[in-house]
Formats: sequence, structure tokens, C-alpha cells
Amino acid sequence: MRKPVIVIFILLLLEAVSGCTSPVRRQLDCAEAVMESAPDSALAILDSIDTASLTRASDRALYALLLTQGRIKTYEVLTDDSLISTAVSYYEDHDPDSNLMKSLFYQGEILTNNREFSKAIIPSMRAREMAISADNPYWHTKASELISTLLMNSYQSSYSISYIKEAIECYGKCDRQINHRYCLLDLGVVYGNLDKYEIATDIIDSMCDIAREECDSNMLAYGLSAKYANLYRAGNLTESENCYEELKRLQSFYSYNIQELSWNVQSNISDSSFMEYEKYIRDNCNFSSAKDKSNYYNTKIIYFKHKNSPDSIIKYYDSLFSVLNNEVDNALMQSVVKAQKEYSDRRVGEEVKRANNLKNTIFIIIGFSILILALIFVFIHQQNRLKRSELENKMKDIIALSSDLKLKEKKLTKLTASNVKINQISETLYRMKWETLNVLCNEYFDKDDSELSRKMILSNIEKEIKRLSDKRSLDEIEKALNKYMDCIMIKLRSQYPGLKEEEFRLLSLVFAGFSSKAICLIFSLKMNSFYSKKRRIVEKIEALDAPDKKLFIRKMK
Repeated sequence: MRKPVIVIFILLLLEAVSGCTSPVRRQLDCAEAVMESAPDSALAILDSIDTASLTRASDRALYALLLTQGRIKTYEVLTDDSLISTAVSYYEDHDPDSNLMKSLFYQGEILTNNREFSKAIIPSMRAREMAISADNPYWHTKASELISTLLMNSYQSSYSISYIKEAIECYGKCDRQINHRYCLLDLGVVYGNLDKYEIATDIIDSMCDIAREECDSNMLAYGLSAKYANLYRAGNLTESENCYEELKRLQSFYSYNIQELSWNVQSNISDSSFMEYEKYIRDNCNFSSAKDKSNYYNTKIIYFKHKNSPDSIIKYYDSLFSVLNNEVDNALMQSVVKAQKEYSDRRVGEEVKRANNLKNTIFIIIGFSILILALIFVFIHQQNRLKRSELENKMKDIIALSSDLKLKEKKLTKLTASNVKINQISETLYRMKWETLNVLCNEYFDKDDSELSRKMILSNIEKEIKRLSDKRSLDEIEKALNKYMDCIMIKLRSQYPGLKEEEFRLLSLVFAGFSSKAICLIFSLKMNSFYSKKRRIVEKIEALDAPDKKLFIRKMK
């Protein structure tokens, strides 16, 4: 009876104070004033407002925020964020920041209900940061608790611990004892999800003891539900059954979830318990999550194992794997931790950018001051610098001319030395050209005209030919070719390693300018054999795409 009187008094007070505002605004202010203490009354006020009268953007934004807030506070599970997004869009550019903080929080909660966790983390983190900046422990707590919830729902319990502990600490500061206790129970659930059953059980038992002492059946039911999950996962089936029986006695304060029902049937598998389970599921439950479906299919698998029905086992295994695969795919697509890290990195980047902008501004001011001083200095000393520059340019021209003269003198010296060397080489080659003829003439001069003398001359010619055909002479010819024909034999040997040594020797004589008959005499070949060998060598050279192929073929011709 006392609460409605307080609400009516607040409404009358607001009506008197806000006489100068529009009727719609007065209704919105009244709803906002009683939202925390009497959300059902606030929702009734909002439902009485004609939306056509919301002509101002500020009124539409506040209406969207309050209507969303009222529905959530009266335990309506919202999954459509289009209404609250209107408020977020408006308050992004308009005061007050407290309304933006609330709008972001409810947007995060709705997206969490809709299992869009990677989207929900951004507005939730922003709401938390704004609450911390405004030193508002209540909304700081709510945001931290929401972040912890969506991390748990996305299978990231290890990341949620710091946020749930933050919420516990803030609820203590806000002196909200009931919320503080429920938050501790949530911490026990998180530790249970991380398989830290001993810590989880200690926390949950302490809260359950308080609930029994104060006859708080709602909190006791919530605590027993969390304890039952921990005991069952830890394998303490006897204690978990006792906990379940105690939980059954609190049915008027608590609704079983599919997981608890499934575990109870799995612990006491029988035809009768399974049929009751099937009937209860069919009449009372809907599969709102992958967790519910997986527990249901797992219960069926255990039952049909008990019944030794392989076909049914395989059927429900397929269904279970399909659910799990879809959940894994969804978890991979909605990486909450990745989205949270990206958001944190972006925030850090923005802070760094602001710091850099301030630093850059300071540097610009300092630089501009230095520039002015430099310009003054330049103006004073301009004439001196011009004269000095002119003198330096003339000195540079003199140095450059001197360097050019020295360089040309060096080139001329090198050319003179090269010409002397070329003349010496040409003279040597010219003199060597007649060496064989000199030998033959000397022989002929020393002999008379007898038949014997001619035979001796022929014998000496044969010896000379034989001398040219030995390895030493051929090596000398090859060395001379490399020296005076740009290493032609070295290139030939490296580019055509498949040629035989005999073919290399033959080519060296061809490159040196020996006639075909001379080559035949040196290698004791017939003319036909020589041309056949030469043709085969040409074919081998043409078959391989070597860098100097054209040079070798040209020299052979």
C-alpha cells in the first residue's frame, strides 16, 4: 500500500514542477522518475502515450529508451534492437551522456538475448567505460555483469571472471545486497564452467546457507540449481540427486531448465522416467538454444543405449553432431574476444591519436616560432650569404675544371700505353705469321736439287705438321684464341660442356683460321670426314640455346 502512495506523490510533484513543459514530455519525465522503483507503473504511463504526439526527436529518443527499459525491467525478453537503436543514434550526438550509456547497455542486452554476441560486446564495453568515467558504480556494475554474461554464453568463461568480480565489488559499493549475492552465485557458476568445482561449491554453499537463514526461497532455488550443475559435472551423483530433490521442493519459486531435467533422467534412466521427461518437454519446453537441444539429444542417446537400439542411437548422434557443428560455426563467426580486443585496440588507438594530436600541436607551435626566428636571421644575413655563395661557386668551377683536366690526362696516358701494347702485340703476331715459312725456306736453302733433298724437305713438313697436332701446340693455339679473341674457347667449353675434346680441338683450329686441308693434315682426316664432323658440331651448337651461339656459328663459317 505504501509503494503506490509514494509513486502518486512523485507524479504529482513532477506535474507541479514541470507545468511549463509539453504534456508528452511531462509523461516521459514521470515515467523516468519511477522507472527504477516501479517499472510496471512507468510502463503503464508509456503505454498511455500517443506515439503520434512524439514530434520532437528528443522525445522519441527518450520514449524508445524508457519503453525498452520498462519492458526489460518487467521481465520481457527482447530480441529486436530497432527501438533502442533509435535512442542510441540520437544520444550519440546529443546530451545527456547518461542516456547514451543506458541506451548502449540495453542495446547490448538485447543483442545478447538474440545471441549476437560479437555485436553485443561493443555497446556493452562502451556503456561500462561511460559508467566508469561518470563514477556511476550502479551502471558500472550492470555493464560488467552483462559483459560477463555474454562472455559465458559465448563459451569464454575464463574471460568473464574479471568482469563478474568487478560487478561483485561494485554491487558492494552500491549497497545492493541482493544483487551482490546473486552476482556471487554467478561467480560460482563461472568457476563451475571452468571445472573448478571445489571453489564453485564453497561460494554457492555460502550463499545457499544465507538464503536458508533469511528464508529467501528464490535465491535458494537459484543457488541449488547452480550447485546441482556443479555436483553433476563433478561426478558426485549421490549428492547431486539429494540437491535435485531439495530443488524439487522449491518448484513454486523456480522453473526447471532442460539441462537439469536431462541430467536427472540420465542419472535414473528407465522407461517411466524417460516417458515423463518426454511428456514434460513436449508440454512445457521449447528448444530456445543449442544447449537445450544438445541436452535433449544426449538424453535420448543414453536412453536408447539403455534400450540397445543402435538405429536410434545413430539417428540422435547425427542430430547432436549437427547442433554442435552449428554452434561451433556460430561461435567462430561471433568471436566475442576478438571483437572485444578490436574495440579495445581501437580505443587505445583513439587515445594515442589524441595524445599525438596534442604533441603535434605543440611541435607545430615550436616549429612555427623557430621558423620566424630563422626567417629573421636569413633576412639579416642574406647579402653575406649571396656573396659567399658566389665565391664558393667560382671555386667549385675551378676545382671541377682542374678535376676534368686531370681525368683527361689520365685517360690520355692510358690510351698511349694501350697503343704501345697493341703495336707490340701486332708486331709479334706479324713476325709469328712467317715462322713456319722461315723454317721451310731455311731447309730448302740448305739442300741441293737432288731427289733426296726434296724427300728430306717433305719429311720436315710432316714433322712440322705433326708438331702442330701435338697437345702442347694445340693448347698454345687455344690460349692464344682466348687471349686475342675475347676468351672464345672458355665460353665455348662452359656453354657446350657436352662437346667432345676432339671437337673442341677441331673448333680451335677453325677459329684460328686454319684451312680445311691444313686441319685434315693435322688430324689425319679425309675431307669428307672433316666436313661431316664440322656439320655435326654445327648441329649440336644450334640445338642448344646458348648466349654466344650466333658468335660460334659465325666464326665457323
